[in-house]
Amino acid sequence: MRTILVGAIGWVLFGALAFWLYAKAEFDRLLEIATEPAYLVAACIAVIVPSLVCLLGAPGLYTHIGTRIAALRQRESSEFWCVAVGALVSLIAALFPFVGWFLVLPLLLAVEFGPGFRSPLR
Repeated sequence: MRTILVGAIGWVLFGALAFWLYAKAEFDRLLEIATEPAYLVAACIAVIVPSLVCLLGAPGLYTHIGTRIAALRQRESSEFWCVAVGALVSLIAALFPFVGWFLVLPLLLAVEFGPGFRSPLR
């Protein structure tokens, strides 16, 4: 539960920062004020950084999902198989219209961001 909370807070903070930077650049453009592209670059970085942090936490989540599926099959499975099946199941679940887009995908991103953020701190 803590990892989901850390992930949700992280995504909200980075999302708010990216939104503010992008809105600042667009507002300056609409008022025809000379603006630097630094705001747009910073907004892109504010979206890319949490995405990269999710890459640190994703393998653990996929391994957990894959080992649970392997336990249902009552077979021994390799670590690669567990990660691959866990990633495939997560991807298929996130691709379902509406439920996957607005429920599963944000939950997956929050669960992946939490351990990814906390792992370098340990």
